[in-house]
Amino acid sequence: MTNESSTSHKICTPARRGASPVQKAAAPGLAGTPLAALLLATLIAMGAATCDDAPESRASAGGPGDVPAALISGRTLDDGRAAINVDVPSRHHAYLDAGKHGNLIPIGFDWQGLSPEPEQVTAPVGERDEDVQAQVLRGSGTYVFKAGGENAPPFAGRSLRVRSQICDEDKGICYRPTWTDVKL
Repeated sequence: MTNESSTSHKICTPARRGASPVQKAAAPGLAGTPLAALLLATLIAMGAATCDDAPESRASAGGPGDVPAALISGRTLDDGRAAINVDVPSRHHAYLDAGKHGNLIPIGFDWQGLSPEPEQVTAPVGERDEDVQAQVLRGSGTYVFKAGGENAPPFAGRSLRVRSQICDEDKGICYRPTWTDVKL
């Protein structure tokens, strides 16, 4: 099982613990826009944020340095269904939905061409985080899937990829989403 992010990127954090009112006001809906880049450049120039090079790749449950990642595993249940477990590090969360503004990256699944695609039976409920206006997973949660049809192939021996994005609640930052290869 591996969890890798293959593109080079920077991680930018507030210079002090917690986000400033300017950072909080600018965050919803602006990620990846020119205005967000301008705001970040302004915050860096003011000394209100700093950016460091992030590792180019990281392995399963953490990787080099202090870059956290979810520990994700899968298994085939006795009844033929698949269970995917996601363990989020302490004082971090992962998104279970895209949030009020649709700009958050929830846990997602790539069944790598399995047809018909499996049907999700259960998912973690998580808890509502009013600061980010989304359902988040703290701790562990399990997703259960059943085959997508009568003639669907069995899960045993299959592989899938699971996308997750971990956010540090102490630092007020989210790390780049990663994909974990999981074999059932």
